[in-house]
Amino acid sequence: RTIKKVWNDDNNAANERPETLAVTLYGWVSGSGSGSDIKPDKVTTLTLSADDRWTATKDELPVYKDGKKINYYWEEEDIPGYGLTNVSQEDEITTLTNSRAADTVDLSCGIE
Repeated sequence: RTIKKVWNDDNNAANERPETLAVTLYGWVSGSGSGSDIKPDKVTTLTLSADDRWTATKDELPVYKDGKKINYYWEEEDIPGYGLTNVSQEDEITTLTNSRAADTVDLSCGIE
């Protein structure tokens, strides 16, 4: 699974973008509950930075556990001055887009 961070901040014009960002990958088994009953397991936490072009990959993740599909999603730490404005997924790549706080709306989303 690959995580990619996109910044919508005029190329860091306000110089408030963090130097690093922690993102955590969680997984849960299909059919293990719904809504608040789902208890995802923390798989790993990775650190993104400009040095790695705000992208990281966690390889060799299992697809099934006890014959049931494992669903994965990424979660990022809070970023002062920014808000999450878009989450998209294409194949194994999840892209999280953050915008300066003045340009944000509340966006809650889970991706399987």
